[in-house]
Amino acid sequence: MIQRFALRNKHKISEAFSLDYYNLLIKSLDKYLSSFEDATEVNQYDFLHDKYKVINVPDISGKATFFEFYVVSQIVNAWNLAYKGEFTRHKD
Repeated sequence: MIQRFALRNKHKISEAFSLDYYNLLIKSLDKYLSSFEDATEVNQYDFLHDKYKVINVPDISGKATFFEFYVVSQIVNAWNLAYKGEFTRHKD
């Protein structure tokens, strides 16, 4: 299980969106990352122009929304993350 993570820029995220939104990000990350036994099981994506790998985390509020986070650093089961944005997955 991924034991620890830190989300960068709490103040900036809270100001730009809201403290409730920030808390939703944290709860979504907690639920998602705790479902893995090991950090190597988490799907990380490379994008052509991004410096860091990205993980997609489902929104726990029940929407079809996913949050994207950069994996800034990863030491064993401790991750340093940065919020990238969100997207909605459309049903085919």
